[in-house]
Amino acid sequence: MQYDNFQRKRENMRYSIIVPVFNAGEKLHKSIGSVINQTFSDWELIAVDDGSTDNSLSILTELSQREPRIKVYHQENAGPGAARNHAICKSHGEYITFLDADDYWDDDFLECINGVRADIVFYDVIEETVDGAVVNTMCLSKFSDASKQDLLCMQMTGKFPWGMVKAVKSSLLDVNEAGFLDINVGEEAIFSFKVLNAASSFGFIEKPIYHYVKGTEGQHKKGDVDPWSEVVLAIKGYLQEKNIYQTYESTVNSFAVRALCISLYRISNSETMLEALSKMKNRIDAYEKLYDFSNINLTALDKSSLIILRFAKLKMVFPIYMASILRKKKLRY
Repeated sequence: MQYDNFQRKRENMRYSIIVPVFNAGEKLHKSIGSVINQTFSDWELIAVDDGSTDNSLSILTELSQREPRIKVYHQENAGPGAARNHAICKSHGEYITFLDADDYWDDDFLECINGVRADIVFYDVIEETVDGAVVNTMCLSKFSDASKQDLLCMQMTGKFPWGMVKAVKSSLLDVNEAGFLDINVGEEAIFSFKVLNAASSFGFIEKPIYHYVKGTEGQHKKGDVDPWSEVVLAIKGYLQEKNIYQTYESTVNSFAVRALCISLYRISNSETMLEALSKMKNRIDAYEKLYDFSNINLTALDKSSLIILRFAKLKMVFPIYMASILRKKKLRY
């Protein structure tokens, strides 16, 4: 898991925009076009093509020829974490911002960010379908009164979203060698912990200026039936390595609860009922051998995870199975 030991270039540039690209095709015109149309002009965009097999690289090259602030690099397929690390190494900005290749910004995104003086700036997010229908608004600004410690714990479990919905002062990356894990899901977990832990100030924009487009192959569908297990182990190992695990042990256990909930949901919807019930019990047993579910940071967990935990500790998997089936049916409509 390579997530550190890199050096970043430094120049007098306000924002470096990091865009990992894999088979994004024509989506790039809207995504990168939203950067070109920014009302704030002091930026560079660093796109790393992660071994795309479609026309992504040729589109990136064409866009860079039309706009000199766009820099394009190519690497063999290694995942979004490695692509972001590559881009960070090439960055020059005082702040690092992130944009996924199928998402886009409002025209005043950078202007809004620039109006906030803080080490890390969070902003609200509109979640929408590929045809533009809004399905949710993710209001990170509702956490603006939380303490730094609470933000760290809630982000570790995902109650406070851990994704790339932030602008980060690049000096935080330089000091901490903060980068991304080389794993399929949750590659940003340790990166987020490092920069939040190092930050002295946080800013929140109470306006949805980032558009997250939920496609058919989104993050919620990546990985196998236990997609978060690897990242929980990784962050546990990192905290132990830094001799701060005891401080966050109850939160890591809560993170494991969230991972278990996701796994139980996927098992419920990928097996026949009898097979699912058996595998769910086995998965609960496996997690209980690794984590102490009697030592939980309750404030870092959402209500549904707490309810599932109660059933899981009693090995009552049938209610969890039925709830998972009903949830999937609800999401279809």
